[in-house]
Amino acid sequence: MAWTGPHGDILSKLLSAGTVGFTAYFLILLAPSFIFWKKRNSKDTDKKIASRIGLYYIVGVFIPGLSNEQLSLKYLYTFYGLIIATFLAQVLYQSTAKNHNPLHG
Repeated sequence: MAWTGPHGDILSKLLSAGTVGFTAYFLILLAPSFIFWKKRNSKDTDKKIASRIGLYYIVGVFIPGLSNEQLSLKYLYTFYGLIIATFLAQVLYQSTAKNHNPLHG
């Protein structure tokens, strides 16, 4: 590790920023996971599917992050943020007009 540096996200964040980096790394993963977990069995099919895909995606990012620098790449952070924001938008969406059909005024 002295010559090549840490090769895991968790260790990398812990070494570079201490417990603050370690906490930030887990919040990036756990904050959206918590919302997805709460909505995973929603009656709304779109929310249920988006929640489950979001959970799968986060687990899929976390597992490789244990052994390599998965989230430390700037483009992956951007992609991760975009994907999570998209799924959260679907999960947290609240319709303002119930039973309102825009085609019929």
